[in-house]
Amino acid sequence: MKQMVKKFACVAIACAMVLSATACKKSDSKKESSGVVSAAEEILEALTSLNMKKIKKIDAFSDCLEDLQVLADCEPIAEMMKKATFEVNEDSVSEKKKKASCDATITLPDYEAAVDEADGDPDAFMEAIEAQKEKKYQSVDVTLEFEVEDDEYTLSNGQELAAALYEDIFDNVLSSFGDPSNDPEPTDTDTTDPKPTDTDPTDPEPTDTKDTQTTGTTTSAEDAAPLTMGDLKQVNLTEDAFKSALKAADPQAAASVYDMDDSDDNTTKTLSGYSDDFLAMYSYTEYADANKAKEYFESYEYMKDSSSHFVMEDDWGYIAFQYSTWTYFVYRSGNAVVYAFALDGSQEVVDRIGNFAESLAG
Repeated sequence: MKQMVKKFACVAIACAMVLSATACKKSDSKKESSGVVSAAEEILEALTSLNMKKIKKIDAFSDCLEDLQVLADCEPIAEMMKKATFEVNEDSVSEKKKKASCDATITLPDYEAAVDEADGDPDAFMEAIEAQKEKKYQSVDVTLEFEVEDDEYTLSNGQELAAALYEDIFDNVLSSFGDPSNDPEPTDTDTTDPKPTDTDPTDPEPTDTKDTQTTGTTTSAEDAAPLTMGDLKQVNLTEDAFKSALKAADPQAAASVYDMDDSDDNTTKTLSGYSDDFLAMYSYTEYADANKAKEYFESYEYMKDSSSHFVMEDDWGYIAFQYSTWTYFVYRSGNAVVYAFALDGSQEVVDRIGNFAESLAG
């Protein structure tokens, strides 16, 4: 799973949960295997729904949290996984001494077919997923392994489990929405400039890379441009405020804003917009109440120590951080949350996020 962050990138929503930090209690049922099945079902529910609140409380996923967060924040993938189901094979249950395991089958839409049909358009991808018949769905077989101590089942192969389900999705879905390694070579770059490999190692490090960065060319964390933005203030976060800030910072994305039309018990409205090159994505979500918005925003608290900007008050706050060549910005005020995400680490793309943040609440 760690290899995924080296190859692919993408984006903007976690829900409430009730899962123990690392384990599930054994069932009181007389059936010896029921505890394994119950534990497996709770873990698979969290993983397939990309419920980051639950996932973050399972220690076995600690090494791949960033990867799973990227998947959860990518709306086409999040929408697709709403249709996923799973079934634990009770006949496969094995319990020996302090170890246990079971097999399960996860069924989900044929995302490769949807990617081919969408031709790089995330809206078309979600439409293809929605129209797909269940008989065309595909299945993924997985194995869950547990350590058993004091009648508790603790997942021990979380990274392998997540990779079995999601690594191919990184390959076939995220890469189609702006994998920098697939971008063509820029045609307007000044060819008289020396390549980075030609630089005299005794020269000082450049202090301003804005003119040497080109959209879609950044492929490593070392090349990522810094996110710059001033201190933000609390504003009345509305649909109009979101659109106005987006129009000022990224007019192409502003022209693409659409209503997701996926309201549920937690949310009442979700708007999304994408840059024409799909390297920056933005969303605006109104929650049913301020507590639900706060709950989602606080799911990012684990990134506090690695963030460049962080404010978390009772009724508002924001966080900005960079991971590899990805840039995240999340702003919450009242019952609304704005999310912005850049896939590419070039200065021009990263600046879109900083400009958007300042236009929204600078």
